[in-house]
Amino acid sequence: MGPLSVVIPTLDEAERLPRLLEDLRALDDVIGEVIVVDGGSRDGTVAVARQDGATVVESDPGRGHQLRAGGRAAQGAWLFFVHADCRLPPASAKALRRFLETAPSDDFAHFRFELEGTGPFVHLTEFGQRLRERLYGLVYGDQGLVVSRSLYQRVDGHPEWPLMEDVGVIDRLEEVGRRVALDAALPTSARRYAREGGFRAWLRNVT
Repeated sequence: MGPLSVVIPTLDEAERLPRLLEDLRALDDVIGEVIVVDGGSRDGTVAVARQDGATVVESDPGRGHQLRAGGRAAQGAWLFFVHADCRLPPASAKALRRFLETAPSDDFAHFRFELEGTGPFVHLTEFGQRLRERLYGLVYGDQGLVVSRSLYQRVDGHPEWPLMEDVGVIDRLEEVGRRVALDAALPTSARRYAREGGFRAWLRNVT
């Protein structure tokens, strides 16, 4: 069994999930288990996950609840929390592998924020997040989280907040560990910005 447990929260992700699962095959030798924590999908997400060999954990909806449930179920020495609408390009898989090979258990890591697509708003959002991260150390859940199980348990995992559980767990981890920004991107879908309207989604995140 590999040292890495991958935890993916899902809610109606039957279309996007297979792409991420395919990307993860580049790390087959280090992944011991893939845990899909489903919050009540109605579109076949659970069937897709099981067909690919993932372990399915059912949870109350809400990423805080789901990520916490996945963290409790995971058995690997290292945990990789990643959203179902993210991709793991080859360069990012290599960066993750290098981190696992050298990192002490008190280090935790995340990827660079990147949205799929092009255009002025995409670039502005990416720039804004890089600035937010540099000034305040605030990291989106879309950037993934790689953390040792021992360190994750030490901070009692993700808070069960309705929003910004990613900020909450990073705050907890930075009190006892060292944050590492991996030099690789974890591209994520821009669908939320398209659905809500770019400015409205940006304003919600800032607020």
